[in-house]
Amino acid sequence: MALFDNLKKEHTEKRESIHVPYVIVGQDWSSVKLYNFLKEKYGKDQILILDHKDFHFDYRFFQGPSINRGEENKYVLKSFFPNIEFKDHPEPLFYKDQKFRSFKGKAKPLKIFDDELFFQRLGFDFNHDHLFTKDEDPSKENLNYLKGTIEAIQENEPLVESESFKNNKILIKLEGGKDIVCNQIFFGYSLNSLLNLIDKNTQLGSHFHPYATEIFSRPCMVVEFQKLDHSNFEGSYYIPQSQTHERGNFIVQASNIPGKHDVRCFAGIEREEFNEEELSKKIKLLKRTLERVFEDFNSVNYQEKITFFHSSPLSQPVQIDERFSNLIFISGQHGFVPESFLETKNLNENFARVDQDARALTTLEFIKSFV
Repeated sequence: MALFDNLKKEHTEKRESIHVPYVIVGQDWSSVKLYNFLKEKYGKDQILILDHKDFHFDYRFFQGPSINRGEENKYVLKSFFPNIEFKDHPEPLFYKDQKFRSFKGKAKPLKIFDDELFFQRLGFDFNHDHLFTKDEDPSKENLNYLKGTIEAIQENEPLVESESFKNNKILIKLEGGKDIVCNQIFFGYSLNSLLNLIDKNTQLGSHFHPYATEIFSRPCMVVEFQKLDHSNFEGSYYIPQSQTHERGNFIVQASNIPGKHDVRCFAGIEREEFNEEELSKKIKLLKRTLERVFEDFNSVNYQEKITFFHSSPLSQPVQIDERFSNLIFISGQHGFVPESFLETKNLNENFARVDQDARALTTLEFIKSFV
């Protein structure tokens, strides 16, 4: 019996290793577009696209109210696609004293938090097919795709003091006993998501955490009410979560396209509220608010989808840190692009005020300049 006990203690898990130069984490349009560029330049076997769920291509990473807003975004998109056309949304309104009011009028809204300001800009639609050329294929069959959940990201080998992380290989540990060793990660999720995967006690973590924790924004939730059987309101609305306390707003966008009625909502969340009980209360409050403000909402049938983000996708961009240039964000949630590159594109004044699509386009252009 003791013999078998000793054998169990000596047993170590055998892990399968995959070695590939480039790993893209995510499956939004910027991830797929970057994959196509790298595949064309280096070949399919040099790039792996990795995500924790089955591949389902969707242009919208952020499922809440439209983030295509403002003249700055139009400027950036036009700089890449001169022939692109825009269709403007109705102007955003805010709710006060039982009425919807214009931001241009004399009445003033209750406090608007930093991560809510973006939605005051005029929204617009454009044809996302502009983002891909006829030779770029966003289908799964075109991709070297691996479904896997990341357990940890760390340096592959210990570094001596004089070495830089950007010259070291990165180890990605997956659940189920599989490892990926790569030269470069292009990360398609938020900075907070990456921090959760990098252990503070590793060499990479001891350097990356102090740098990255300065860039936090508060969490948020996005709720979609899909396939409404009818709707009589359309546009973007700021509706206070409380009429008496400064608790922020529900940002609500409703589309009233025949055959496609949906309502998409955004709400910032304080970190102390980011727990199951408080989030459940927030969702119930949102539904009660919609039923109170929009009379027919209580009578419609719908499907709902709820997504929580550890940090707002609308957080401000930050500059690249050369120490971690083999860890690049591509989703547009953060703009890891040097000022010098923005100046060459005449974008340095606009970049901080643009949405994910425009940030991602600029980031992809920067990546093409060095890979």
